[in-house]
Amino acid sequence: MSRMMRQWYRALIDRGGNNWERGKPTMLLKLQRGLMRFEEIVAVLFLVAIVVLILLQVFNRYVLQSSLVWSEELARFLFIWLVYLSTSYAVRDNKHLAISFLLEYSRSARARFKLQAVSLIATAIFAGFCIVWGVEMLFFLKKTGQQAPALEVSIIWVYLALPVCMGLMLIRCFAALWILIAGYQSSTSMDL
Repeated sequence: MSRMMRQWYRALIDRGGNNWERGKPTMLLKLQRGLMRFEEIVAVLFLVAIVVLILLQVFNRYVLQSSLVWSEELARFLFIWLVYLSTSYAVRDNKHLAISFLLEYSRSARARFKLQAVSLIATAIFAGFCIVWGVEMLFFLKKTGQQAPALEVSIIWVYLALPVCMGLMLIRCFAALWILIAGYQSSTSMDL
């Protein structure tokens, strides 16, 4: 590692020697915890709102014989946000679709490290492409002025979920990759 990288890395690490040896970047861990809390709170709020909206729609349709026009569309838009938000949350727990048999059968820590790093880098590249495409889509929708039919709000609010949540996913990928590299370097330095 270069001197500048070492200084930057040490700035991310607690001042104590124990955390340096364990390779725990506290700034990244604080960011991870903050993202986790944010995602959990927003996901729970969206899920509760979806359930309430659907129950309200069912009650109005079958009991009051008068359905709401906007509740189904709002529930659908909240579900879209919930799904994209969950992709970022899944990176934290490593719950994305993966070919795990390669990791299970790799004998060396170096091979497992490389496979995990390649997986995180591929996920980060995918998230980057989704961000670029999502922003392009937002500009296109701004030009067309398309609106949701029932809610009569700009459809941009729905499509904003892609770049925002993929940005969160990209942050998670970089943090996980950084922690993976720091953990690998500290474990190999302990072996020496």
